[in-house]
Amino acid sequence: MRNHRILQAILLFAVILSAGSCKKSTISPKPPKPADDPQKENVTFTFSAADSKYASLRETVSVTADNPGKAVVTVDWGDGAKDSDNGTAFSHKYTAAGKYKVKAGANGGNEEWDVEISSLLALDEAVKELYKTPKRVWVMTHRAHTTDRSVPENSIAAVRASIQAGADVIETDTHRTKDGKVVISHDESIDNHTDGKGKITNMTLEAIQRYHLTDRGGSVTQEVMPTLEEFLMATRGKIYVNLDYSPRTASTREVLDVVEKLGMLQQVFLYCKDASFVKEVFRSNPEANAYVRSEDYTALLDGGKQYFLQVGWNSGQTKSSECVIRCGTAYKAGVLCSVNLLHVNHDYIPEYSIDEGQLNSLFNLYPECQMISTDCPQEMVAILKRKGYNQ
Repeated sequence: MRNHRILQAILLFAVILSAGSCKKSTISPKPPKPADDPQKENVTFTFSAADSKYASLRETVSVTADNPGKAVVTVDWGDGAKDSDNGTAFSHKYTAAGKYKVKAGANGGNEEWDVEISSLLALDEAVKELYKTPKRVWVMTHRAHTTDRSVPENSIAAVRASIQAGADVIETDTHRTKDGKVVISHDESIDNHTDGKGKITNMTLEAIQRYHLTDRGGSVTQEVMPTLEEFLMATRGKIYVNLDYSPRTASTREVLDVVEKLGMLQQVFLYCKDASFVKEVFRSNPEANAYVRSEDYTALLDGGKQYFLQVGWNSGQTKSSECVIRCGTAYKAGVLCSVNLLHVNHDYIPEYSIDEGQLNSLFNLYPECQMISTDCPQEMVAILKRKGYNQ
């Protein structure tokens, strides 16, 4: 009997072990945690206009998504346009000026940015349209000059006067101060255009701005030498700017740093004294715009965009002149022609008026011309319209 009870106990223990073993074998593996699901990985975003909160009309702005799990990303551009897919690159061009809120989201996470779109057409777009419109000629005002000699050249007041005169482009010059600020001045010293003396590269910005600019008659004004940032902010959304920098003391990178900070790459082009500077501009930022003398125009072709070359008119040029032939060849390659009609180059060109005979000769030699540099923008605008341009 005792042996029988021991046998029963052994059998009962075996049944319990067996039951436990069967129960354990039916447990399903735990589902992966949401964090392990690539669709749930965090997505981060970068907006190209986030720092400046600014862009030009029809300039390409972009949202880049770091999206390793290929989650569905939705971008709302704020003007009624939306994009949605599992990619990483989203771009847009605004067709109306205004202030917009850009929203990007994925996996329940969202990011927002404010952006202001100016009414000034992006330079890339504007130059393409100009090339397609032969009777359209831009007026570029030299050193922001007008015929009002009470306004100091390269000043904030000169910016306002140039815009009022109807100019399309302001040409200006840049130098670097001792403390690394980029300022607007044609000369490397302050001697000729302020009531002070000194070399800009040897002076701090504070020291320079203790002095006042003189007007074109030599009288002292209340204007001080502006920084590049101050100058560009006065132009932003209103007029294009040609920065004559490469023969000056500010470097390519220093100039572009300011332009990029303000979101104004599509409002500014940089004058380069030779092909090496053109290449440096493109290396620094492939989206930048360059402008160069006609001898070096082929360097522009590497950029894949349309640009201007520069040539100066003078009374000795003929149809067979090398510079005239070069401009025609460049135009066929997509490079637009800009011609200087400036007293600073030839003293037989009047500084404060326009000789229509000279202007007629200019168009005869350079029928491709679509930008004229002058010290008399208001007068040039009026004459061009009378001659049937810019209608």
